[in-house]
Amino acid sequence: MAYKKLFGLANKGTTPKAITCTASTQVLTTEGSHEIDITVATGIDAVATLPTPSKVPGADIVPGQYIRVTYNSDAVDAADGVETTFTLTPAGMQLIYFTGVGDSVLLMATEESYILMEDNRRLGPTNCPATVLASNTSAALDLSSAYYQLGGVFTVMLSGAMSSNVTLPQATIANTGTVFKVLCGRDVATDGTCHIGFANGGSTVMQGTVNVLSTTANKMDTAPISAAKRLELDADDNAHAGGAEGSVYEFHYIGADLVFCEARALTTGTAPTLDGSEQSTTGIS
Repeated sequence: MAYKKLFGLANKGTTPKAITCTASTQVLTTEGSHEIDITVATGIDAVATLPTPSKVPGADIVPGQYIRVTYNSDAVDAADGVETTFTLTPAGMQLIYFTGVGDSVLLMATEESYILMEDNRRLGPTNCPATVLASNTSAALDLSSAYYQLGGVFTVMLSGAMSSNVTLPQATIANTGTVFKVLCGRDVATDGTCHIGFANGGSTVMQGTVNVLSTTANKMDTAPISAAKRLELDADDNAHAGGAEGSVYEFHYIGADLVFCEARALTTGTAPTLDGSEQSTTGIS
């Protein structure tokens, strides 16, 4: 009640303030409202901040004010299949990520920061599964952005005849426990241009195993993965890491710079023979 009288909270409206956010950081204003509706253009990782509350009576955001921020975008970029996201940084708080339409948080302004009162986000990168459906063919799929770097469990379905790179985030102490499961919903390209791995400029490598089974003959081969930065996929090649429809690649983030990979791959080739061509110590560039 003291805040309401002191800072003029009684004059704040309930009609949501509609704001379109972009990839360039912008400072959100309420313009006298208790609610902000965020819209983001297709395929953009938008960012915004909430400023430090002001003690000046009648200011845009004052102590004691409740602010509900709702994310109203759920677009998918046709070029890369990665969902549009929105990152909010209220003054004095950690980042808040929004990924699903209708996601919302309720914040209360204090004299120097904000308090999270309600969290109604359906997907949280640190504790809930998320799914990416990518229809890519020649366009690369970059999963190394800030949202994926935080950690979580991600299922990635390649539904196109992929002929480019799938880049995963670098492994850090902070994202230990992250899991990426990459599924081939159809055959990837048969020219050796599809790769899954990490940027060449980083230090992350993978250990693990590649198992490749022929879909046209009763034959299989297995090879260890040793300090590799990427897997080499080719749907019909006997020496590559599979990539035919039904192939599954799991990446478990173990610690700084280390990922364990289990590849259960298929090839339409008749005699899988892994000779080192299935992996590379050169990363994606």
